[in-house]
Amino acid sequence: SSDLFKTQNMNKHIIYIFIGLLGLTTACQQDIIIELPDPDPKLVVEGFLEEGSPAVVYLTRNMPYFDEVDLATFTNLSVSDAVVTVSDGVTEEILVAYTLSPLVSFYAGNSLIGEAGKNYSLKITHEGQTLTATTSIPHAVPIDSLVFKVMLPFDSMGYVWAYLTDPDTLGN
Repeated sequence: SSDLFKTQNMNKHIIYIFIGLLGLTTACQQDIIIELPDPDPKLVVEGFLEEGSPAVVYLTRNMPYFDEVDLATFTNLSVSDAVVTVSDGVTEEILVAYTLSPLVSFYAGNSLIGEAGKNYSLKITHEGQTLTATTSIPHAVPIDSLVFKVMLPFDSMGYVWAYLTDPDTLGN
């Protein structure tokens, strides 16, 4: 009879705990509205310069994170009226603006081709603002060997491992 009494008390405690948790999760609900300030207008720069290829740069404007996104928003983000210059310290090239559509435009070079081991600078002038950046193209690390292992004996799919020796120069 004492085991029955303990079981009934334990069931009552579980019911009280459940009702308490239910009350906590439903009793205090309130919508919280946070007014975030609009960010300062800035240019967003994405570009690349690879060995054997000319420079390509995409320029867009930033936008508030929680703003509604529609076609008009995207149309106003692309920047195609900046002056974009790339230099290797000897040769300087002003990139040409290409507009594929009202949504997509980019800047591309054609005479300055990326070379490993060289340093490059980027200068963007737009609406009285000047942005600069520098980069270099590291020398490629050759692959020493490749190994292929079949996943299943009756299948042609598998795993490929590439092995290389990274030189122990400064920065590696």
